[in-house]
Amino acid sequence: MIDPADVAAVAAYALLHDDLDGRRVDVTGPQSLTQEDMVEVIGEVLGRSLRCQEIPPAAARATLTDLGFPPEFADANLARLATLTDKPAPTTEEVAAILGRPATTYSSWVAANANAFRRTATSAD
Repeated sequence: MIDPADVAAVAAYALLHDDLDGRRVDVTGPQSLTQEDMVEVIGEVLGRSLRCQEIPPAAARATLTDLGFPPEFADANLARLATLTDKPAPTTEEVAAILGRPATTYSSWVAANANAFRRTATSAD
């Protein structure tokens, strides 16, 4: 996972400097986390015990399309998420190299957005 603010900062850098011209830059967060790891971090930040519960792919696809996402996006997103169930994504040091500071950790991003998670958790209870 990568903080959208880190993505924006790298994009801004790329627009303002020439050293990334022609380069493919793989920006990632600094940690490789499974979905279960991410749910655990959210629970720690919220002070709640949370667990990851898998739902059938058809139900997940229906939820995404009900939210207005195109079926092709839903299928591609679910295929990507399926690869992350037990094997977290690789990480790079690109954000740190480009920005001169470490990429934001997932727990820091969750803490900065904790109110959004609290609203979601409260409305789901």
